[in-house]
Amino acid sequence: MRVQFLNKLITEDVHEGIYELHTPFYCWIENDDGSEIEVKIPRGFLTDKCSVPRIPFAYLLFGGKGEKAGVLHDALYSPFKGISVVDMDERCSVPVTREWADAVLYAALKACGVGWQAWWMYKGVRLFGWQFYKREAN
Repeated sequence: MRVQFLNKLITEDVHEGIYELHTPFYCWIENDDGSEIEVKIPRGFLTDKCSVPRIPFAYLLFGGKGEKAGVLHDALYSPFKGISVVDMDERCSVPVTREWADAVLYAALKACGVGWQAWWMYKGVRLFGWQFYKREAN
């Protein structure tokens, strides 16, 4: 899988680590089977980017890495209806499974230049992400 970010990520911190997109954010994904997916995340989407638990050494090792990857992953996990995930060959919406969203995160972290930490971040999401997948915000 390969991920490419098609434009600059422009956000504003609106409340204690919650960021709002000021412009739409576009990503392109090439799956291992060769299918191409375009993701459009609309202006106004709220994200915590790549959140890392504030436990000893975790933030030191993993914090502040892969912000674009975190925004893309948050969008794929989100139940928000304004996010567009489209198969470019079929020109139709693609259902987003948790497994696929997590695989996209790993590829996106690599695209952001995250090194060995990408695997550990992926594993953390695989272990604990089920709590957040498609869950409405409180």
